[in-house]
Amino acid sequence: MTSDGALGGGMDTFRHQGLTFDVRDGGPAEGEVVLLLHGFPQDATSWRHVEPLLHAAGLRTLAPDQRGYSPRARPSRRRDYRLDELVADPVSAVEALAASEGQIGLPHPRIPLPRELYGEKRTNSSGLDLSNEQRLASLS
Repeated sequence: MTSDGALGGGMDTFRHQGLTFDVRDGGPAEGEVVLLLHGFPQDATSWRHVEPLLHAAGLRTLAPDQRGYSPRARPSRRRDYRLDELVADPVSAVEALAASEGQIGLPHPRIPLPRELYGEKRTNSSGLDLSNEQRLASLS
């Protein structure tokens, strides 16, 4: 549950690679899902002022505490914080959401892919082509 009292589907944690990540899940359970990822050095509560606005617009929000910020997801080895690990964690959150709703595989039907948001040729700051489903699948 988020600070505005809005209940999502009840996802309060997800597990990946033996780590347990805390999640703020809010808004209408059947709403389109927005995955909110915090930056350094914040945690998921950094979205507390944005979540109510998204919920009022009919959107469900998932805001996980990322690797190193969730109390039960703080590996001690530096190599456990590589980019591929950091990218795989939110993908795992989406897979956990899908599994909890009886969905099989990705993409999740209520989470738009980057190409749906930004167009066919969208790349991120690292130059990854986020419109390529094979490339996206390789990140998980």
